[in-house]
Amino acid sequence: MVIGRALFPRIMGWALPISALGSRVETEPMRPRSFPREPGAVRTMHKLEEAAKRLAELRQERAQISAKRSTSDFTILDALDKDIVEQERVVAALRGTPWARAYDLGVRWRVSASPQCLVARFEARIVFDAEFDMGLTAAGQPAGQDNATGVITIREWIEFRYGDPSDDYLSTHPLYGAGLDYYQAHIVENSVWLQEVCGRTRRPAVSGVNRMHVVLTFKPGIVECICGRIHAHCERRSVATVAQANASEVWTE
Repeated sequence: MVIGRALFPRIMGWALPISALGSRVETEPMRPRSFPREPGAVRTMHKLEEAAKRLAELRQERAQISAKRSTSDFTILDALDKDIVEQERVVAALRGTPWARAYDLGVRWRVSASPQCLVARFEARIVFDAEFDMGLTAAGQPAGQDNATGVITIREWIEFRYGDPSDDYLSTHPLYGAGLDYYQAHIVENSVWLQEVCGRTRRPAVSGVNRMHVVLTFKPGIVECICGRIHAHCERRSVATVAQANASEVWTE
């Protein structure tokens, strides 16, 4: 039996478009369906691109000024360093990755300060050489800075560590380039370590206090911990005297 050309494709289980039987009309290939992005995601992506571009410009500007090796540019470099750190925080926050947010304890330590860590169960105190603001003179002018001893009290800590890197190798820390700065207190946002520690210990919050990832950058090393509360104060006594007094309090509780 002779099968007509029009019936042959139907018998074999496939068929051409009707238009193809008469004239050869090219059909467009199937394309994957594209879904429009959410407006919020588009705005975030645009902000991230702009922030990353601004960060690259600041770093390039700093490299150009630093290449001049002029002592008169130190003030400009310091200002640029602060701008770069702030922009690093913006970029990391938009990306949703871990970043270090500056945290004001009300007390600042000197660049040369070496912390004495007094660690007991669930509480730690850090004693260091601090900068003390002497306020204003009778004429209303800043009186400058005087020596004082600072004490940082860390409560309800789960994990605590002190050690490398020092300020010479701060760039080796995972948070460097994401807001980590020299000689400063930080709270880490989107902390992976915080999630790991809380998930591993399964310890409930004490009195409903949320845990936080704290990073304190000193010259000889970094204090880093997962804790519930942190605060600081200054004393007009020597570091040795304050450290001895706090040691007797912490280790006898």
